[in-house]
Amino acid sequence: MRSLARGAGHVAGNRGTALLLDDRLVLRVSRHWNDLADYRLFPSKQQIDPWMMADDWANCALIELQSPLEESTLLAVGDKLLPEPGCELDGKPLCHCPCDALLSIVTAHLSDLIETRAPLTVGGAALHLCTPILYRGALLPLADDGSHIDSVLVAANYRRVSSQPRI
Repeated sequence: MRSLARGAGHVAGNRGTALLLDDRLVLRVSRHWNDLADYRLFPSKQQIDPWMMADDWANCALIELQSPLEESTLLAVGDKLLPEPGCELDGKPLCHCPCDALLSIVTAHLSDLIETRAPLTVGGAALHLCTPILYRGALLPLADDGSHIDSVLVAANYRRVSSQPRI
């Protein structure tokens, strides 16, 4: 994904500036993560700056990994990933997030991320709080030492789909 993220969605413009062609959240956040990594294997969680991610931060979460993974700490959760408005998850274990919320659906793949030691994109159909959705997400590894994964940046969004069959 790293090699794809460096070139995906960019076209050389005047004076070598890049024009973004793809406005998908997962690709924007992946490009940001890749830029932060520079020449390290993984960027650190200290490099993640919500201000730099602007409006995308509402669809992101920062998780510090623990063992077992369900006890990992939700350091920050964007408004659009909260199970319901006003729900406070910052500082709580991942297991406090309802299992049918988008954040739990995406983070169910944390063990895959740790096993592959690479960014992971996920997506498909699911139920988010009893509502049928199509979703896309990215799990992006973070490491304070540049190598040992100790945190994860999550980016995810969805759209509701009708449960009514189309005629």
